[in-house]
Amino acid sequence: MSTVKSLIKRTMSSNEQNFNLNSQAGSIGQAGGAFSERGRAAENAYFHAQEAEQLAALKQQLEQQQQQQQDQSK
Repeated sequence: MSTVKSLIKRTMSSNEQNFNLNSQAGSIGQAGGAFSERGRAAENAYFHAQEAEQLAALKQQLEQQQQQQQDQSK
């Protein structure tokens, strides 16, 4: 289970790094306004969906590991 936790931490920190790099890029992002806000919202939605997919995959792996442990203990 510690492997799953470390994988979650690595995934989240890499996504945060990507967001931090991309949020400061380009003159449109620096100018602000509605277009910039829309771009940030789209980017946030993308990373949220990506993290949700990764979390679902990790949950599935955890369930499989727990099932294997139960099968081995029988």
